[in-house]
Amino acid sequence: MGIRPMPWDTWLELDSDYQKTLDIVSRRTRTQGEEANRVMPDFRPQAFECLVEMASYLAIRYPRYFTVKRVKYDEQDESSWGDLLSGKEAGCVRVIENKITEDVFDFAEIERVEGKEWNPMRVAASQVSIERFFQKLNCGKPVQRYNYTFRIDDQVAWSNHTNGPEQIFDEATKGPDPELLAQLNGPNWKAPQPATA
Repeated sequence: MGIRPMPWDTWLELDSDYQKTLDIVSRRTRTQGEEANRVMPDFRPQAFECLVEMASYLAIRYPRYFTVKRVKYDEQDESSWGDLLSGKEAGCVRVIENKITEDVFDFAEIERVEGKEWNPMRVAASQVSIERFFQKLNCGKPVQRYNYTFRIDDQVAWSNHTNGPEQIFDEATKGPDPELLAQLNGPNWKAPQPATA
């Protein structure tokens, strides 16, 4: 893994097999319905905002694959508002969570760390490095992280081996639902079907 400069006009790139990816996603959306996209309920506005930004960019950069249908803004019609966050509610990042150690850093109270192992000495040590990291960020010079990548052919990256069957995955326990898993081996078992609108 490393960090390198990122030109503004290449901040999001598609690979040469993107049409194949679109076909896989289309098939998955038809078979899984609403379950094809898992977003935690509290984060739907943020996910939608990210989706709108990406759609706007991709429609300009890759018109072959993407089109955006604009609707006329109507102050009385909430569905035409687009981003529902007002300027007063939007703001800078206030909390950072480390997904590996499950520590939560609250910038309003940097002394407080929520996690499995609370340690005041670690908080004091973290404060300096966190402040230094954000002070050195430069909005005018974007960077990108690059990793080694791998490809999973003919599927979207869902791991049955790690997570169990997707149809019985329980978001709360981050694993297969035990009741549905027990029924999975029964002769009359049928996977839960996605809700249809």
